[in-house]
Formats: sequence, structure tokens, C-alpha cells
Amino acid sequence: MKKLLIFAALVLLVALLPLIGNRVVKNTIEQRLEILSQNGLEAKLQKEQKSYLKTQLHYTITVKDEEKFLAYLQSYSSKELPPYTKSLLDGVVFAVDIRYSNIPFSEKIAIDLYPLKISDVTMEDLKKNNPEIYTFLSKLLQKRALLYHIDYDVTSSEFQGRMKDINEHLVTKDDTNVSILFSGVHASGKGMLLAPDSIRMQVEHIAIAMTNDKDALQLDIKDLLTTNSFESQTTYITSSKIASADLSLHTMHQDPQTSKQIVENIEAGVKNISLSGSSDTQGRDAEFFAKLSVDELLFAQNAQKFRFSGFNYDSALSGVEKESFIKLQQLIEKSSQTQYSSLQQEKELESLLVKIFAHGLEFKIADLSLSKLSTPDVQNIDGVKISLQADLKPDPTFAQNYQQNPDAFVKNLTVRSDMRFSKPFYTLLNKIYPVDIMFANYKKEQGDAVVFHIEFKNGVVMINGKALQ
Repeated sequence: MKKLLIFAALVLLVALLPLIGNRVVKNTIEQRLEILSQNGLEAKLQKEQKSYLKTQLHYTITVKDEEKFLAYLQSYSSKELPPYTKSLLDGVVFAVDIRYSNIPFSEKIAIDLYPLKISDVTMEDLKKNNPEIYTFLSKLLQKRALLYHIDYDVTSSEFQGRMKDINEHLVTKDDTNVSILFSGVHASGKGMLLAPDSIRMQVEHIAIAMTNDKDALQLDIKDLLTTNSFESQTTYITSSKIASADLSLHTMHQDPQTSKQIVENIEAGVKNISLSGSSDTQGRDAEFFAKLSVDELLFAQNAQKFRFSGFNYDSALSGVEKESFIKLQQLIEKSSQTQYSSLQQEKELESLLVKIFAHGLEFKIADLSLSKLSTPDVQNIDGVKISLQADLKPDPTFAQNYQQNPDAFVKNLTVRSDMRFSKPFYTLLNKIYPVDIMFANYKKEQGDAVVFHIEFKNGVVMINGKALQ
């Protein structure tokens, strides 16, 4: 009898498990939505469908208090959001469809997110000034063309997402045909969906084309990949790669003096762009790193073609007094949002710079180089390679000395740089800007290169061992 009772209890527990699971998951969702509701959003459950094993929920989320929601978003970023963000959020409504298994943790939660209504200000402006674009956007919203799907794992906080492919066309009031393509948009990451700790996003293809009887513009981007990892607001690693990006512009216009038709063709393209940056503020000082590389860059205007290949940039800023630097970033970002800076902001900026200079820092460009260059005049010539090391030594008396002599930091600054130009590149440079007028007596030739070793110390500049006069 005892075994029978235990067996019956287990059967009852298994039978009740989906009911318990449904309540647990729904409570978790409602807790997350309650946090958003406390920060300027209004979440309403519009529809609920339940079976024994599955549950589907349909919510609408409306931005009710733009300032509260912006403050909430701002808490996840060290940068000030643009002032126009508030007007873009006014009256925005999103739909959220959620599907999950009632058996706890047996499946990921499936989420579909799509806008039902965008900013009132934006839509009113479009309706008045660009009715065809207003109609176009309205149709996109109606057919849920801007849908983003997410599969979220509650136990690990990991997610995978994908955006619905967009392939749309419209004709504007000036008879311009516009086509827009976004395809293969995928994302994965970990953490809160609104502000994840890490996120990886890939876009296979972006194509935008605009054509009419006189002009044609086409933008084509393939294989865009971005990765971001955030330890905190000021400690992060970010990188972006693009396999190719091409822009072409064809225009026809009339010369006002001769009345002749002028045809102009412009092309620009890049291959294999790689950009990465990181910031580390966990130690005593702040450190910042940046890298950029481009395999090939092409620019052509009619018959004139310019091609650059093998561009690299690798730099590091270290030993920075982090508290002042973070405040400086925030102040600069805040100042950029207003047309004029106040006297108080200028004083704060000066005070922070003084603290940073007094603490000392190091800046290094390990590599700034261009491998090859082609122009209408020269073909496939070797380029230039530059390195630089700048050290600003600590000076506890700097603040006091700065008041008496604003150039006091010069005595604490040491800069060393090596520049190596191929002779054809240096000749081309002189045609554009006659550098030899100033530096002919200082340059040094080594084989097929023109070399400059530059040192700045104690306020004196030395070039290849000679003091700059």
C-alpha cells in the first residue's frame, strides 16, 4: 500500500508539473515586464492560449513615459543618448508574442518582437511631407515585416535570434524607384535581452538602390559581423568586420555655363575591413586599445582611379587616471548634445585634463602603414610605415605649475617616432604637399626608402639626429 501511495504521488506530481511550470515561467515573464513598467513602459496581456503542454502569450508594450524609459536605457550606457531619442520613442508600440513549454526548462522560450506603431512625431511628419513613405512604412508595420525572433534559454541566459528578411520596393513622389534588402540577420548572446553582457550579430547582405531617369545610387554590403562583450559600462571588447562594401553613384546634370549634359560616375569600394577596440578600467589605471585594417580601398571618379591596399592601424593608450578619464568621456558626450558649451563645462573639462596630465599616461602607435598605392599617375607603388611612442611622466606639481605656465606639460612629454616612406610614395607626397621645403635637410635615405627618426624631448625636436630649426 505504501509503495502504491508513493507511485500515485509521483504520477500526480508529473501530471501537475506542466501546470506548475506554466505558473513559474509566466511569473518570471511578468516580473521582467513589471521592471519595464516601472521604467516608462506599459505592458498589457492581450491574449493567452494554454494547452496542457504549451502556452502562448500576446503582449503589447507602449512607451508611456519617454523620460523614464530613457533614464532606464541610460543606466546601461556611459554615453549620453541623443536628445532626439525622446521624440523617436513618443507613442511607440511593440507587440511581443511569447511561446513556451509548460514543462520547466525543457525548451527555450520563443519570442517574436515587432513594432505595431512608431513615433507619432515621425509618422505625422511623413504623412505631411512624404505620404508615399508614410504609406510604405504603414504597410511594413501591418504585415509584420520588421519582425525579430529570439530563442531564450532561461537557465543559462543565452539567446539566439534572427530578423525576418526584408526585400521591399517603393516609388517616391519624384518617380525614384527605391529597393531595400536586408537578409541573413542573425544574433546570439548572453544576459538581459535589453542590455546583454555579450552579443554577436551577423548580416549576410544589405543592398539599397535608388534610381530615376537622371540619377542612380547603389549601396551593397556583404557579410557584416559585429561582436561585443561588456564587463561593465567602461570595460568592454568590441569588433566589426565587413567582407565588402561597394557604393556607386551615377548622375546627369546640365552645366549652367555651357548647357551641356554632364555625366558623372563615382565608385567606392572596400574589401575586408576589420575594426576592433577595447577598454579596461578594472585595474588602477584605464587602458584603451584600437585596431583597424583594410585589405583594399578603391575610389574612382570617371576615368580617375585611386587604389590603396594593406592599410593598418594599431594603437594603445595606457596608464590613464581612470576616474577623471571616465568623467571626461561623459562630459564630452554631454557637451556634444548641445550647440554651445557652458563656462562651467569648460572649467570641468580643464580640471579633468589637468588631473589626467598630472597622473601621466602612455600612448603608442605600434603600426600605421599603407602597403601599396595606385593613382592615375603611378601604379602599385610601396607605401609608408609609421610608429610612435609618447610618454607623459607623472608630475604631482603639474596643477600648480600649469596655473603659472599653461605649457608646463611639455617638459614632462617625450615622443619618439619612426617614419619610413618608399621613394615613389615620398615623391608623390611632395607633389601634393611640398614637404621637402621644410625637411629636405633632415631626411635620410636607406635603400629604396626615405626615413625620418623624430624625437621630442625637453621641448626640443630632433630629426635624424639634427635639431629642428
